[in-house]
Amino acid sequence: MKPKNHRKVYDGVFKSRVVLEVLRGEKTLSEIASEYSIHPNQITQWKKQDLRAYENVWEAERSIGAYIQFYNQERLHSSLGDQTPLSLYKSKSGLLSISEKGENKSL
Repeated sequence: MKPKNHRKVYDGVFKSRVVLEVLRGEKTLSEIASEYSIHPNQITQWKKQDLRAYENVWEAERSIGAYIQFYNQERLHSSLGDQTPLSLYKSKSGLLSISEKGENKSL
């Protein structure tokens, strides 16, 4: 009996990050696909889906960028002990400023 092929499931934040990278145009679609181990056609599909929700590319880039910033710098994640990814990264890498260390004594 053949084992079932399990599809990889990507969350919206990941998809948006990849699409935003394509929209920036700093790398080719092939480079981005290779970097994330995703077929280029899949990225093109995500790009079409994302762009249908916006009036133009610039609105999409602004909106997606704002969400990624919110997700990483403002939104508290229960899986991270109700911290933001940025604050956790700073605390683990010793990058907190003196004022931030006073605010995050529970770390």
